[in-house]
This record gives sequence, structure tokens and C-alpha cells, in this order.
Amino acid sequence: MLGKNSGVATRLTARYPNLFTWHCMNHRLELAVSDAVDEVQAVNHFKVFLEKIHNLYSPIKIHESFWKQHKKWARKS
Repeated sequence: MLGKNSGVATRLTARYPNLFTWHCMNHRLELAVSDAVDEVQAVNHFKVFLEKIHNLYSPIKIHESFWKQHKKWARKS
């Protein structure tokens, strides 16, 4: 990670001043999208909502019985 204060790139640049560092394109895109989403409040609320849904239904032992029951109901429909 580049890290502005204590990232790997910062530490390496302190040791090797001529070192050139950059974010990979995927990481740069993710950072740009994240910054844009943070600026739009409605999208930010939706992002938080999706994160909560993901955390709720992530594959944890407690939720396995729910998914089994859900599959049974889906087959009956």
C-alpha cells in the first residue's frame, strides 16, 4: 500500500529517494469511485445499505439454516 504517512511506498521512498511509486489502475479506479460515491449522499446511503445486507447474509453458520429454508421455499414456488 502506498499510504501517505506510513505505507510501504512511503517507507521505501524514504530509504530510496529516486524510487517511483504508483497505484495500479484497478486500485486507482476504486479510489476514484469511492471518492465520488462519498460526495453523493444518496449513493452513500445505498452503499451503506448494501454493506449491511452483505454483512447480514454473509456465509456464517448462524445464517446457513436461513439459506436452507429459503432454498426450500424457492423450490416450492
